[in-house]
Amino acid sequence: MLERVRARIPFELVEEDIRASPTLLAAYRYDIPVVIFEGIATFKHRLREEEVEECLRRGASGTHVAESKGQGK
Repeated sequence: MLERVRARIPFELVEEDIRASPTLLAAYRYDIPVVIFEGIATFKHRLREEEVEECLRRGASGTHVAESKGQGK
């Protein structure tokens, strides 16, 4: 799904295996998958394509990016 969005809105995607980092494992063990955008855990558990695209568009326009509905830290 992220690759489809990336085809429309280019962005850098970095995948990390949280098992390789005790810090990441402690922080996100129960929140996989997690998408961190501009330092904020913006999406957890489920990703909706339209929400990811909206987040990227707001970020590209300089608009503050808040957490997605239902996606708390």
